[in-house]
Amino acid sequence: MKLNITLVRNDSVLLFAVYCLLFFTAFSPSLASKIKKGHDHFERGEWEEALVQYADAELDDPKSGEVLFNKGDALFRQGKYAEAGQQYERAYVEGEASLRHSAIYNTGCALYREGKLKEALDTFKRALELNPEDADTKYNVEFVEQKIKELISEAKDTAERQQQQQNSEQQEDGGD
Repeated sequence: MKLNITLVRNDSVLLFAVYCLLFFTAFSPSLASKIKKGHDHFERGEWEEALVQYADAELDDPKSGEVLFNKGDALFRQGKYAEAGQQYERAYVEGEASLRHSAIYNTGCALYREGKLKEALDTFKRALELNPEDADTKYNVEFVEQKIKELISEAKDTAERQQQQQNSEQQEDGGD
């Protein structure tokens, strides 16, 4: 099975949207410059440097959903999934309506990467409520549900094997 969680989604779409927003919003020149520098670093795979620029931009606009989302992306790329999830959640709360689905979807990806399958499943279901037609979200709901079932089945099998082994050992001890 293929999992669509290997990489946060909508990076290029979001980056393009943020570039467009820079020209059509009231961002101060310093904020726009910081965001652009962050994007430049991000596109070169310089996650830590991108994060520094986004964090600096956040000082200028602490409630910018786009900045928070981008911080989440930089953290996710560094494998800091818990921190990334927190930034995506903040972007969900603070960001524009158009950003909410991607923010909550990426929160689900971060939770999955942390191994928090139940929380990831619940989060993907929240994303599905925001965009019921999104194929990636539907796929991830099904994928995580299947993963949970597999883990439950494996746990049951392990418990049964352990019980059989204990019963066998008891029979051997009783036969002496």
